[in-house]
Amino acid sequence: MFVASTDWRCTTKPGKVYLILFKWPNGSFELSNLHKKVKKAYLLGGAGRQTLKVRQQVDRVNITLPPKAPGPMASVVVVETAGN
Repeated sequence: MFVASTDWRCTTKPGKVYLILFKWPNGSFELSNLHKKVKKAYLLGGAGRQTLKVRQQVDRVNITLPPKAPGPMASVVVVETAGN
């Protein structure tokens, strides 16, 4: 699944990558050039954290998303990584 760079943004802090998705992808989101081991991914906000399925191959991470976006304008996926 290809998502145009205008459809999302990201920010980071030690051990976390925050993906802000403005256009909800159909099925999954792929993040490339991530050179850290992913521990887990989940949706931010809402009632409880919905853990997402993650597949990682070298520097690419594929995150399986629910069919519908949790937010009307933007939704945030948190990717926790090993180390800082």
